[in-house]
Amino acid sequence: MPVRRRTRRGPMGMRRTARRRTTTRTAWTTAGTGRTRRTRTGIRIKEWTAAEITLLRREYKSMTNTEIARMMRRSSGSIRAKAALLGLRKPATRLGAARKRASGRKKTTRRKAARKTTRRRTTRRKTAAKKTTRRKTARKKTARKRTTRRKTAAKKTTRRKTARKRTTRKKTARRKTARRKTARKRPARRKTAAKKTARKRTTRRRRR
Repeated sequence: MPVRRRTRRGPMGMRRTARRRTTTRTAWTTAGTGRTRRTRTGIRIKEWTAAEITLLRREYKSMTNTEIARMMRRSSGSIRAKAALLGLRKPATRLGAARKRASGRKKTTRRKAARKTTRRRTTRRKTAAKKTTRRKTARKKTARKRTTRRKTAAKKTTRRKTARKRTTRKKTARRKTARRKTARKRPARRKTAAKKTARKRTTRRRRR
């Protein structure tokens, strides 16, 4: 119910809030099978008829609350509340069956949730395994590339060394051959130079 607050002055000049309750006005209307009342807030309340109460007392023990609510076009909460007011109770076997159904439903929902969690875990594990395999393959590829680069670099260095050795060998062989040729030519040159000097001397003597 709505509450209005009214301020009052106390003995020490302090403000007090006094609550005043206001009564709600209800409008009665006849709609459908039973009477409905509308409160001030706008909520519709469907009143219970004698026929509905008799039907509820007759079918409460044999039928479920949802079935009765569908038959009477009401909510299961209203049927539960009216049965509690009338003092109606369902047999223990029916309550046990209903509880078993509810527990079975809960178990099935729990099993479904557990299956979903297991599926998610398996998918996560699979994705993690795939990522690890990809990383391993990438590392192997990088290691192979590095090894191939090192091998190619080593081959190039060996080729350069062999080329340098060949060039040095060729140069040394050329130098040796040049020295041999010069050594062979020296005595012949000396002989020719000595012959020339001897001819010059003989020509000088004849002129004198």
